[in-house]
Amino acid sequence: MVSALAAAGLRIEFLHEFPFAASQRLPGMVRGEDAWWRLPDRDDVPFLFSIRARKQRA
Repeated sequence: MVSALAAAGLRIEFLHEFPFAASQRLPGMVRGEDAWWRLPDRDDVPFLFSIRARKQRA
């Protein structure tokens, strides 16, 4: 996806990764008090991403 945006001529401004998800994606994930699902004791596995890309000015 990121490569496709760049190939389309967009400039990637940021890509953020988050170690939680809105629903259970893997066995063993637990739902926190904040309602997000996480793998216990793991914050290095991204489940959610945000990206901002802008059209480059001519």
